[in-house]
Amino acid sequence: MKKREWEKPERACHTAGMKIDERMDLQELATQMGSEDTAEAARLRDLLLGTGRERTEDFSGEEWAELLIRAGEQNK
Repeated sequence: MKKREWEKPERACHTAGMKIDERMDLQELATQMGSEDTAEAARLRDLLLGTGRERTEDFSGEEWAELLIRAGEQNK
């Protein structure tokens, strides 16, 4: 079975830090996600807002991967 883009392990790596708030640049967030899908980035932003953390770099690679998976699954 072919992995969807958001399930690929390389997507779990985020390098540039971003402040988590309602005004996040969705194009930049999508780029961090390894995607061009701003709708998926909006879903991730909503998940990030619910975590209570201030910056994207506050997440471990494993936590980031889980958030990417959850954001991708919400599209189903």
